[in-house]
Amino acid sequence: MTADTRMQVEGRDVAVSHVLDAWVRAARAFSAAGVYPVDTGIPGVRLERPAYTMLRELDQHGPRRLGDLASASNLGVSHASRLVEGLVREGLVERTVPTDDRRVTILAVTPEGGSAARRIERQFRGLITDRLESFDEQEITDFATLFQRFADELVGWSTTKTCGGRGPESEDYR
Repeated sequence: MTADTRMQVEGRDVAVSHVLDAWVRAARAFSAAGVYPVDTGIPGVRLERPAYTMLRELDQHGPRRLGDLASASNLGVSHASRLVEGLVREGLVERTVPTDDRRVTILAVTPEGGSAARRIERQFRGLITDRLESFDEQEITDFATLFQRFADELVGWSTTKTCGGRGPESEDYR
């Protein structure tokens, strides 16, 4: 290893350490700020992160079977099933049984659930917009591009580990 290579590796290792430190600090700040449970705008109905993740998935990508929704939300089927019960009870999600296959149950967001998901989305967009207030336009663009690329890498890695490559981002997933 040359001195230049060693400096690049050390520089990369330090940068990765900074990314990890920043990730942990950001997660702690998010948690400490009491972001979850989120207010749906429906009196008495607040959602924890996993339930919101499922509601958002249904709102953005349409009706799904429970197993597909659980996988897309990175939850086990039994955990997802319990959360869906609450979403159904609150009127945010509905179950339907297709006439051509009575063994299957399809989950879909209700109009109230869609409104709640979009309301929460606006809250999170506002939170992020406020935190990026001191960034200039180029920094926001660069951050968004790099963060999206990093998220894509994580999703690809996670999908390969958990679904053998057939996860929510793949063409044949649905």
